[in-house]
Amino acid sequence: MSTTPDMQASQPSASDIDEQAALWFTYYQRRQMTAEQQQAFLHWLSCSPQHQQAFDDMTAIWRDLAEIPHSFPRIVSQPRSLSWWRPLRHTLASLLLLIILLLPDSQLPSRWLDTMTLATNSNPQAMTLSDGSQVFLNRHSRLRVVYQQDKRQLWLDTGEVYFRVNANPDRPFYVDIAGRQVRVVGTEFDIRKEDQRVSVAVSRGVVSVQTAPEQAPVLLYAGDSALSEAPGSKLALERMAANTVGEWRDGQISFDNQPLNQVLAALKPYYPVNITLAETKLGELPVSGRINLSDPGAFFTALPLLLPVDVVQTHKDNILIIKKNKKS
Repeated sequence: MSTTPDMQASQPSASDIDEQAALWFTYYQRRQMTAEQQQAFLHWLSCSPQHQQAFDDMTAIWRDLAEIPHSFPRIVSQPRSLSWWRPLRHTLASLLLLIILLLPDSQLPSRWLDTMTLATNSNPQAMTLSDGSQVFLNRHSRLRVVYQQDKRQLWLDTGEVYFRVNANPDRPFYVDIAGRQVRVVGTEFDIRKEDQRVSVAVSRGVVSVQTAPEQAPVLLYAGDSALSEAPGSKLALERMAANTVGEWRDGQISFDNQPLNQVLAALKPYYPVNITLAETKLGELPVSGRINLSDPGAFFTALPLLLPVDVVQTHKDNILIIKKNKKS
């Protein structure tokens, strides 16, 4: 996941550098940095000697005021003496750090997490947002978060995310996905985006889905799922077991009389193989069952037992599904 603060301003002032150092120090002290953030932090330190000195000064302030434990791993290259009467340009950064020291349970560090980008590669990830809501990102997913005073706004750029939203009627939760919008107050639901196709499934509560600004919103309840082929298109509604929504988090996905082409689309993030249907009608065949995501290839081994089809491995990265030949 990536939640790196935006600190790439050209020729930052000394006060800007101090503020950046205070922010990096807060992330570092709270152990909230991912591997990507750590790399970004080290890059920031190496960009300028002023960056290293500002971070060293933040560390010195913390040690002088808070008497931090010896187990705290210092990054300071050389011990420095620090005058409390720093120039006025350092006042804001020092004040921010003092607030963190005096109010360790304040929401100030959380507010720095109100604008971020979360992204995954080959492994799912989970994160708790500043309001206590939780997001679970599936593989190869990207989510942007911008929390404002009157609303919580997110954008799903690609992939799949399961949301567990803390209720706050005065601050609704919006997710925009390729021209479509989901609005909730407090609920649990799953959104998957694949190219222009967007699917929404509700595990708990009520979700409002709007496929275009001029379209009336559609309410989905627990156990409802909706598929939008394109912005403004009519939603295709289906029922499903509410407890199967987002079950990919447990390493499995279930299907109950779902068309084969939908099953193959759901499997695509877990099985990087080109799958071709010899006939379009084969994609309409209904499939029921449960797939272990740790071994998705087993599904294709079992498929001829579930449907009148044969699975042909034309190449290690290519599978062809054909209609089963009738035998006398």
